[in-house]
Amino acid sequence: MTTQTVLAVLTRADLGELIFPDTAAEISAGVVPTDYAYAPGDVRRYGAVVNGTTDDTTALTSAIAQAAETGGVNVTIPIGLLRYVTPITITDYGVVIVGQGDSFNGSVLLYDGTATLDMITFSGCQHSGLRNVFVRPKTTKRMTGGYSIVIDDDCFANFLEKVRIDYGYNGVYVLSSTETRIKQMTMRYMH
Repeated sequence: MTTQTVLAVLTRADLGELIFPDTAAEISAGVVPTDYAYAPGDVRRYGAVVNGTTDDTTALTSAIAQAAETGGVNVTIPIGLLRYVTPITITDYGVVIVGQGDSFNGSVLLYDGTATLDMITFSGCQHSGLRNVFVRPKTTKRMTGGYSIVIDDDCFANFLEKVRIDYGYNGVYVLSSTETRIKQMTMRYMH
């Protein structure tokens, strides 16, 4: 049998599962990938479409759950609009959400939930953060309450790097956290 014959028989999913099989972290977190063509941590591996209309909440929370089990694998967001409808809370060590492109024309975390809630919260975690992402509500109307990003409850060494926030009600709230780093952040059209 030739290589071409084998490749003709295998599907993209088959090849992906050979290259990126289930990880121990995914098994421990109870996360089942839906597209093995993507590496662990990439939200598309867990079903994200990243088109701004599909609800990618489950894919995002699955990627965060597996990253929490590893204590340091990035959650990767491709260029596009990742729509989520439930506020995201990160409570584990080393969970870092990393976008592609730049924070103006790259990965957008598009919150389409209740306008009075915090969009992203880091609570009691260490060495977690956001890097190279744009955070905003789906509507261009400003939020009516809550914070765009919250870092509290004894967090340690968390960070926000190259993050853009638009149309939030309040920007970033940091309380009872140690060594929080904020670098290259832009906030526009806030309340």
